[in-house]
Amino acid sequence: MRGILLIFIWTIALGCFSEADSFGIKPIPFEGGWPSNRGAVFEIPSIEDPQNRRFDLFILIRNDDNYPFQNLFLISTIKDSVKIQSKDTLEYMMANPDGSWMGSGYGSIKESKLVFKENHQFLSSGPNIIEIFQFMRKIDHEKKVDTLFGVIDVGLSVIERSPFKI
Repeated sequence: MRGILLIFIWTIALGCFSEADSFGIKPIPFEGGWPSNRGAVFEIPSIEDPQNRRFDLFILIRNDDNYPFQNLFLISTIKDSVKIQSKDTLEYMMANPDGSWMGSGYGSIKESKLVFKENHQFLSSGPNIIEIFQFMRKIDHEKKVDTLFGVIDVGLSVIERSPFKI
């Protein structure tokens, strides 16, 4: 009986997620570290009626205990087939002041869901490309870190906001 109840609850929970609300974007793995010259590149498929739709975008970072910093600097670009729509430098805290990792997960691997854009409107129906590069430097060094160790993969979550209804 208990097993049937769990299956029922699981089915209801899965039914709450709508395929139209988000895009199935696979994370980009970085075995052996994240090279500074290799971006995580994500393609957002064509969006019907982009001027009337808004999205929340999140960057998903999975790191382990080999990550050597408390923060993370990223360069992000959103572009369509014609032009760059936006380019930003982003900074995220990855660890608490006591050195413990932020994010969720057990053991040495943590996943952080980092707010990238809220209420974002894509300017083109697409496809739209989002590129994310790491841009870390060591203290008192001008040169960026060639390979950022401890980053396992980088993902992107694109969730459509529900239209406001009165």
